[in-house]
Amino acid sequence: MNPFFTFLARLSYKRKLMVYSLLISILPVFLIGFAASYRVTKVIQEEVDHTQQMVLNQIKNQLNDFIINLNIASISLSSNLTLEKSVNEGLSADNVNQSFEMIETIRKQKSFSSIRFEVSMISKRYQMVYSDLAKASFEYFNQMMDSEKPQYNSSFIITPRTYPNQEDLLLFRPIPLHTYYTDGVIILHVSISEILQFVDKLNLEDNRRLYVVDPSGKVIVSRNEKDIGTRLSGSPGMHEWWQQPPDTMEIALDGEKYQVASLKSSLNDWTYILMIPKADLTRKADSIRGFTWGIMGAMGLLSVMIALIGSRRFYHPIEKLLKTISGEGKWEDKHRDELQALDSFMLHMLRTNGELKDKLKEQIPDLRAGIFQQLLWGEITEAEMRAKVEQWDLPLKGALFKVCIAAVDEYKQWVEAYREKELPLIHYALKKVAEETFAEKLPCIVFTSQQGQIVIMIGSDMPNEEFQAAVRERADQVRHNVGRYFPFTVSVSISPACRDYSRLTSSYQEALTLLNYRLLLGNNVTLSDDDIGPSVRTSSRQIFQLHKQIVHSLVQRDLNGANRDLQQLVEAIPQYAQSSETVMGLFSYLLGELEYVFHEIKEDLHDVFDYPPYKTLYSFTTLEDLRKWMSNELFPSIVKQLETESGSKQKKIAQQTLLFIHDSFDSDLSLQQVANSFQMSDSQLSRIFKEETGKNFSEYLIEYRMKKAREWLEYTDMSIKEIAERLRYTNVQNFSRTFKQISGVPPGEYRKHARND
Repeated sequence: MNPFFTFLARLSYKRKLMVYSLLISILPVFLIGFAASYRVTKVIQEEVDHTQQMVLNQIKNQLNDFIINLNIASISLSSNLTLEKSVNEGLSADNVNQSFEMIETIRKQKSFSSIRFEVSMISKRYQMVYSDLAKASFEYFNQMMDSEKPQYNSSFIITPRTYPNQEDLLLFRPIPLHTYYTDGVIILHVSISEILQFVDKLNLEDNRRLYVVDPSGKVIVSRNEKDIGTRLSGSPGMHEWWQQPPDTMEIALDGEKYQVASLKSSLNDWTYILMIPKADLTRKADSIRGFTWGIMGAMGLLSVMIALIGSRRFYHPIEKLLKTISGEGKWEDKHRDELQALDSFMLHMLRTNGELKDKLKEQIPDLRAGIFQQLLWGEITEAEMRAKVEQWDLPLKGALFKVCIAAVDEYKQWVEAYREKELPLIHYALKKVAEETFAEKLPCIVFTSQQGQIVIMIGSDMPNEEFQAAVRERADQVRHNVGRYFPFTVSVSISPACRDYSRLTSSYQEALTLLNYRLLLGNNVTLSDDDIGPSVRTSSRQIFQLHKQIVHSLVQRDLNGANRDLQQLVEAIPQYAQSSETVMGLFSYLLGELEYVFHEIKEDLHDVFDYPPYKTLYSFTTLEDLRKWMSNELFPSIVKQLETESGSKQKKIAQQTLLFIHDSFDSDLSLQQVANSFQMSDSQLSRIFKEETGKNFSEYLIEYRMKKAREWLEYTDMSIKEIAERLRYTNVQNFSRTFKQISGVPPGEYRKHARND
């Protein structure tokens, strides 16, 4: 190994830093000093060429912007409906309003543009011309278009002084925009004075020449007004250079040598030519060469000072870091120098940090899920949620928010179809489908609120209607994807938009409410307020009211009343139900109501039949057959069973009292009110009820209300205050105290445990 490198290897990092600093500082100064005499001229030339190209690029970009702004103005006018109408209907004194509107449109467009231009408009159908200029005729412009032969509907530009009496740069574009110059044409006139003003704004030095040449060799832009519109062939040597530039990139013009740079624009195939006097470049090179030698000497001395001071300064942070990590600023013998010691410390810190990050990542899903549940339960404030959105970088930002719920259809069959261990996997798969489908177009948060339901929360800055359309399109796609990948379907409800995080609780409740309309609209549907019109809402109330009346009539042994309500139900359903599946769902719901009520009055609906009623229900193919089965077989059997089991008038009164409680538990119900309906004293009714049920009236009413409260806490997002008011408690404290006495835990804690389970 070279002795010099062996010597360096034995040095500490501090000494290495000083040696390398000196070498790096001094060597370049000497090398540059020796090479400067040879390189300075070449470097200056390259810099000049580069500068010329930069200037040309700037000129090209500014002129391109100039042309683009003209094109934008022409497109705006060409696509304007007022101008299209003027072209199609012509300009006449009979339609003064239209003419004024057209003129005002052109005036506004001119005022908006940063370029001053005049406008002419041709109606080829009527061979008419409107123009800001005094002299303009249809034949004049038509001759230009015949000569230029425009391609399809593309615009084209005519250089000034191409045609007689044409002192302006002209831009042609068809009206309407999609036509091929068959209906009308818009023409923008840019004067030579405007072009010269554009050149003046480039701030070129006085002795520099600028030419912008079109593909035919005509000068479009120049610093000299006389050159505009002329051909380069008129300038000796320029035309040959433009056609085939020589290697020297120099040209003699008017007895003076020029350094020439050129650039071609891909936008319009124009050539940009910039010429600088050669004498100016040589003078600058000589002065720069002398200045360079002076700088070299000063830099040599300064570099040595900087190397010595800088190496000490650069080492100071490393020394300080070593003291911070090791405590004494020393490193172990196994490390070659300070950098290796620091590298070892940093690797250890990175490994430790990585382990901590992995542990944190494992906890993030649980932390986020907890935040979302708190938000839906109304247990987190607006300010707290905004802070958590920023802290966890949650994709729930915007001016508007919506809540969607993807709920499994035929929930009972779905639960029976999968083993208990499979359900978490199914939930995870459903969540991923919903998340990936929405995330394609809308940032969202997706999580499982309860079994069989996936909640999607979306935030956006879109306008409300556009936001609604985007969410609905994604919801439809979720249903499609679930139907494609799973052997079951889901329905998706979409809440109205809200503006605050605190309103998401109400939005979730509204989405849950919308899911109830599946009974009328069927399964595998997307539900929003727009889908639930007044007729559907009315039908929902009407059908469920008829359900309630049928159950009440059967418990009262009123077979005629039950059959009458059944006939009304059969007549009402075809007006609202959209499929046979929906019809069967409504009647299945009625059987479920009957089964629940019979269970509450200590009866079993299945004892009435020798066959499964649900299976029989789904065997019918017409509403009339279904009605006859219920009217002639199901209802009479239920009434007969009730009469057989009732045993006494006392038991019948107790059963009717239970039904009264189930119907009116959310009203200001009292024992006296029920006793009055039976025309007996409250003490007599209390005794009968206690003998038949084993509980007194008030105990049963409280227990039933608490049963409903548990259902609402577990399956809805009603606030505790709303539940207390619904159950006729004067304040939340009384309700919470009663709930804890019956259920063993406060309402909030019950909701949390129930949903976690």
